[in-house]
Amino acid sequence: MDTSILVERHRITSIEIEPEKNDVYLEFIRKLFEVEYGDSISYAYKTFYEGYPCIVIRLKLGYDVCIDILVVASRKPFYEITVYDKLHKNVIPIISRMIKEATYLFGLTGGVGVIYYVYVPGLNIIPRGEHSTLRAALSKVFFGNMFSIWLFSIIVFYILSMIIGLYNAIYSIFMVNIMLVILSNKIVACMGDWTITRKHGKVLIIGLKFPPETYDKLISTVFLKHKYRIKRAIYDALILSPDSIEEKVVH
Repeated sequence: MDTSILVERHRITSIEIEPEKNDVYLEFIRKLFEVEYGDSISYAYKTFYEGYPCIVIRLKLGYDVCIDILVVASRKPFYEITVYDKLHKNVIPIISRMIKEATYLFGLTGGVGVIYYVYVPGLNIIPRGEHSTLRAALSKVFFGNMFSIWLFSIIVFYILSMIIGLYNAIYSIFMVNIMLVILSNKIVACMGDWTITRKHGKVLIIGLKFPPETYDKLISTVFLKHKYRIKRAIYDALILSPDSIEEKVVH
């Protein structure tokens, strides 16, 4: 059996970590590994690498898979993954992607998951047509990818060709597409959650931040299930203390 060591090193150049956030970043990495690998972690400790703070993590996956991970908190973070058996090199891209994505997330959010609630003061907390099946279907078609729109056009064309003939169907599809282009802004506006007017011109975006180890669980068990109760509680609290709202003009 080939037991040679395989080492892979990468520096993440698209994200900068400020020196004062080094410890927070390393702790963020440690928590993510604990969530992902749990009891497979043999040890995890902080130390220094060439003068920079770092964390060293050893994973024991199964009986004979041993992996060392070094993550260095420099301004441009650096990490090294060591696998002590080339037969298990397939774990390297998985761990590498995890570290990169975690670093990007930390750079963007400071290491927290953010849940956003949006509403317009003065209008309903629950948007109109929230439970409309037709509205949901139209949204999937017009807000989906290009394949969905193409498939929708093919289906309509096939139905029309069966009813009014091939040439008439081609002409009809052409005219329908012209009308869709002309009315596209109105179609999108009709499918929006709220109508923004001069009277109701403010959109409030409330961001709630949570640590990554609890974020996914909270999303599925609390925030999706009770989203309107939470929005109502936030709304009522802001009505009582409107001065706590920080306004930002967006053009």
